[in-house]
This record gives sequence, structure tokens and C-alpha cells, in this order.
Amino acid sequence: MNIKSRNKSLASPYPRTPGKCLMDAWKPELWGPVFLFFLFTGCQSAAPKGNVGHVHSYPIPTIEADWIRNGDPIEFENALWYPADDIEAFIDSEMAMMGEYKGVPFYIDKVDVRPYNRIYTKFGRNQFRFFEKKKGE
Repeated sequence: MNIKSRNKSLASPYPRTPGKCLMDAWKPELWGPVFLFFLFTGCQSAAPKGNVGHVHSYPIPTIEADWIRNGDPIEFENALWYPADDIEAFIDSEMAMMGEYKGVPFYIDKVDVRPYNRIYTKFGRNQFRFFEKKKGE
């Protein structure tokens, strides 16, 4: 068998014309299954479902409340919590909102357990002002 006859035996019975789409050379009976394949597989979203990749975010105040800047305490669990002159860095998903005091939401660190050591208010993006009980209270 020479090279020409071997190439003829491998050649497709459906001719390909230069410059034409390969789809033009396919059998018409293949169009239905191909269409159904792309209909059911190509139309599904590749994006994950639910809250995957979306970090929960708490609103950032434009300015801190006057009562916080004046050093007034938060009343929480029958104790007074005083603002510190410092902030800590957390991402919002590390915090759990515990309530609201004078219109300002306050949070705890999710890994903290009762009795809490600190509570927090949102100060800025990934920044939380912490509040502590006075020693002896």
C-alpha cells in the first residue's frame, strides 16, 4: 500500500471545503444531539451558588458617634464598657453583631466567649474600636 492509498482510506467521507466551517461538513443527524449537548451543558452557570466568595460586610460609618469620641460607655450585659483610644484590625467575617447602642451597632470577636473581654464598634474598613470594662467593675 502506498502513501496515497493509505491517506484515502483515512479520509472522511464528508468533504471539507477550504474556507467553510467544519459544522457545514457534519451530518444533519448529528445536529440534534450536538444542539442538546450545548443546550444542557453550555447554559449552566459556572459561578458557585450561595455566598461562596462573598464576605459579609458591615456598613462603615462616615464619622464616629459623638458619644464614643466623648468617652461615654456602652451598657451591655449589666456592665459599662468604655472606649479605648485604639483600634484593632479585623475583617468583617471575623465579627458577630451583638446589638445596637444609641444607633451604633456593636460587635464581638467570633472566637471570644462569655464573659467577653472586649466589644467593638466599626471605625473604618477592617478597623474596629474596642471597648473594655474598667478594672474593678
